[in-house]
Amino acid sequence: MNNRLIIISIVGFGNVGRAITHQLISTNDYQSIIINIIDPSDAIEGSYLDLIHASMFNCNCTIKQNDKGLFNKSNYIFHCAGASVPKNGDRLSVLKETANITNEVFQGFSPTTKTRIIVVANPVDIICCQIYQLTKSYKNVVVIGTGTLLDTIRMKYYLSINSKYNPKDISPLILGEHGRSMVLLTSNSFIHGNKICAVLSNQIIEKALTQTFETASEIEKTQGATYYAVAYCAIEIMNSLLSNSKRHIITSFLIPKEIQNLLNCSPVYMSIPTIIFKDTVTLNLNKFNPNNEDVQALKKSAMVLEENIRLLIQN
Repeated sequence: MNNRLIIISIVGFGNVGRAITHQLISTNDYQSIIINIIDPSDAIEGSYLDLIHASMFNCNCTIKQNDKGLFNKSNYIFHCAGASVPKNGDRLSVLKETANITNEVFQGFSPTTKTRIIVVANPVDIICCQIYQLTKSYKNVVVIGTGTLLDTIRMKYYLSINSKYNPKDISPLILGEHGRSMVLLTSNSFIHGNKICAVLSNQIIEKALTQTFETASEIEKTQGATYYAVAYCAIEIMNSLLSNSKRHIITSFLIPKEIQNLLNCSPVYMSIPTIIFKDTVTLNLNKFNPNNEDVQALKKSAMVLEENIRLLIQN
């Protein structure tokens, strides 16, 4: 996929950070990569050593730990460090603690190259806003979040198992906050090119949407938290940035002026359909055609984000 040296820093070496590292060392798509693990905890030493041993199968991969110089030289940064969401809790409940961790990480950040920061830590949209504010003086830095890409692939799965359709034929679109105010745009969701409402009953759609909302709690019952699927989402964003072809993908991104005007909101991060092409991210207008009901729901989602950003600033 790429014939240059790629420096990648992974901030936070919990389950998600380890899953991302494992995927990176398991592929031969990258000619040469350095993975820099940023995590001061002594509790990660076993996992760090284990993954170094695993990396011996990939001679193109080198793993380092807590190298500040490499952090500033990183082409890509996966920000996974944050507080754990309580069982059956809301992602917003850990905002203050995760924001404090994020502030510590990026306060002294001084990038020396073009850097793309892919945010996984929750609440992802607000942490994206925070990192954007901390790094906006650097014109070579772009902040992107996994956002509702995870919710969208979950919705694809549940629509498939509740109907006769293959997942590859289903294209749902979930936008807004990665949280309780996320919005399924039925007007922009399709099966075999037909609007989802014309193909499936409201009962099936609502059942799949409910399952999508509840799936994090289901996973928590036996695993503690989601990490495999969101790690794949993060890697997919990086691979899209590395690709020389246009990729259509949902990301949490700083909404452009036209969406701010539509939703009557300030410039916040929330999930929108984007086009990623040669390391740049832009709004995909062809995938964004909300009806009035969608707009009202997205306004509410934006209001949730704005309110929590205000609370974060005040504290």
